Amino acid sequence: PLRDQAKKDASRNISKGYGWIHTKLGGQVGCPQEAPDEKRKIFPLPRFPDSTVLHILRFLPADSRARCARVCRQWHHLAWDPRIWRNVFDAAGVDVDRALAVNSQRLSNCGLVTLARHCPELRRLELPSCNGITNQALALVLAFCTSLQHLNVSGKQISTSPSTAHMTQGCHLSLHHLDMSGCTGFTLECLHAIALHCPALSHLYLRRCTAVTDSGLRILASHCPSLREISMCDCPAITDVGIWELAQILRVGLRYLSVAHCIRLTDATLYHLGNYCPGLRYLNVRGLPSLTNIGLAALARGCPRLRSLDVGHCAKLRDAGFEALAAGCPAIRRLGLRGCHHVTSQGLRAIATGCPELRLLSLQGCLIPAEWLNFVRKKCSHCVIEHTNFNAFFGRF
Repeated sequence: PLRDQAKKDASRNISKGYGWIHTKLGGQVGCPQEAPDEKRKIFPLPRFPDSTVLHILRFLPADSRARCARVCRQWHHLAWDPRIWRNVFDAAGVDVDRALAVNSQRLSNCGLVTLARHCPELRRLELPSCNGITNQALALVLAFCTSLQHLNVSGKQISTSPSTAHMTQGCHLSLHHLDMSGCTGFTLECLHAIALHCPALSHLYLRRCTAVTDSGLRILASHCPSLREISMCDCPAITDVGIWELAQILRVGLRYLSVAHCIRLTDATLYHLGNYCPGLRYLNVRGLPSLTNIGLAALARGCPRLRSLDVGHCAKLRDAGFEALAAGCPAIRRLGLRGCHHVTSQGLRAIATGCPELRLLSLQGCLIPAEWLNFVRKKCSHCVIEHTNFNAFFGRF
């Protein structure tokens, strides 16, 4: 019916020898017919071989083929050739990526299971704060979508019930990226299940999962040797022993570690990272009150490839630690010193001189004179400085 109706509409507008093609961008190909009250110069449309026109028309959606039938007699005949009407494509169709990008908080178990059954090759699934889904439905997704590599269930209420454990027993998942940040009900048993069933895991985010412990980190590192990025902010049960277990197993493979506000960590953590993880690129140890210059110096000696470091609100750090950092990590590009009240012009001079590739420096809450902010800008011309010096805001240098 669509083809017949389009053919009738096009027949009414067919030209005798010349015409035009309306494109989606509003342009025209060919030459419009001469209007009764206007004189326009007519340029004939080149006559392509039938095989060439047919080949082009095969790739057009139905509405565009119907428009092409208005160009000339040849195109009108070829546009309705049955050989190119075996498949009709909707140009305004919605793809899977766009459909899954909408807010998924109202997604039900039935909808998720239907998705899993009909999309067995699904590779990425984002379900943040989607509490309408049970663990059983999620287990079915993992069972059906064996190629799933990226899963985000952050903010979800979870548990490891016997039925869920039974459904995933003995199977190794293809997950590379798993985000369970802020999942209420997360237990040590959940961490063990992740370690046993996700051997290919490379990116793991467990922010605000307070059940993460040192023993869990040991099992995780032992069963997931490909881990490269780990975020465990606000996990107060983690100690230096857990970081040692992680560092001495993963070693050079560990590139990203975030343990902000894990308040039981001390200088020993920085020592272990410097000793075992020379490939570390990103480290967030913000809000660790026990860190001192000794630990920062040990980190700088062992991690020369460090690109980003956040030591904000580490109240015991002094200029000597920042001097050691500048000497050992000259390629650092992002440095967070927010709330480090003891940093002075001496430490800033060392950072500005020793880290020429610096792109972002956070000094909010630090009592830094405007002239020293100007000094950093001169040494690191591409650096953005975040600060709270109002004199600098008004250009008083």
